[in-house]
Amino acid sequence: MPMKTLLILLFFYLIPVSLFAQTPFLIESQPVDGLKKEITIWISPSENSFNVIEGRFILSPFSEITNITTNDSIIRFWTDQPRVENNEIIFSGVIPGGFTHVLYGEHGGSGKLFSFEVDINSSVSLVHGALYLNDGNGTRVELRDTEFLNSEEKDFEVRAKDHTPPEWIQAFRSSHVPYGVKEDIIIFEAFDKESGVNYVEVKELGGTFKRSTTPYIISNTSLFNRIEMRAYDYAGNFSTLFIPSPIEKIIVPAIPFVLMGILCLLAFAYLLNRFVFPKIKSRSRKR
Repeated sequence: MPMKTLLILLFFYLIPVSLFAQTPFLIESQPVDGLKKEITIWISPSENSFNVIEGRFILSPFSEITNITTNDSIIRFWTDQPRVENNEIIFSGVIPGGFTHVLYGEHGGSGKLFSFEVDINSSVSLVHGALYLNDGNGTRVELRDTEFLNSEEKDFEVRAKDHTPPEWIQAFRSSHVPYGVKEDIIIFEAFDKESGVNYVEVKELGGTFKRSTTPYIISNTSLFNRIEMRAYDYAGNFSTLFIPSPIEKIIVPAIPFVLMGILCLLAFAYLLNRFVFPKIKSRSRKR
């Protein structure tokens, strides 16, 4: 007999009957970076104590599911550790003593089940869920509902349609003098009208991209320190902006004047060769 069946029989002595519950699963989404997000599955407080829960969630096609964790879960014994099968996450477990709510817990006393990481544009929906009540009869209660925290459904629709990168409103070098020490900084601001700006990365000369908030303190004081910035939205789109190095700020504005000077010299040389030198040569011949 499978382990899962044995454990359920230990808790319940009668054949369970099916009911329906208003207790929904809660799905919380938090961005990890521009490409992934963390999904946490919760169970909302229940009027009746239950000590076994099972479920199946399906994700959008081709979703890459990673880092499944059960830290701080209300489930103490897993009869089916959360696992991926055919683009679904399947789980079941036992809560010794039963569960109704978490005292002083998050989301109104909801109980955390597990979490995982997935592509930022993936959606999650419930296929099947059930509770077994802690009533001595093993009453089976079907779960049909889910609620999305952080407006997950709306966010997913927006992100799926968002193919436009953020726009840079401003980004410029400046200086300030905190505690008597001068620091070079970059003040920046970006905007995304669809899914919103998620974060900004900054890379200095010879360095790597690092997330930053404004103002960004410049650490490389080289005259050749050209800075690259990327603004990401919640759909994973990004736009790039370059802050010129100090030497570029000197040379680039001077280029038109240098070109103009070269053209003037060429024009002057042409005039000398065309009009002045022939006259000098003719005079020397007459002598």
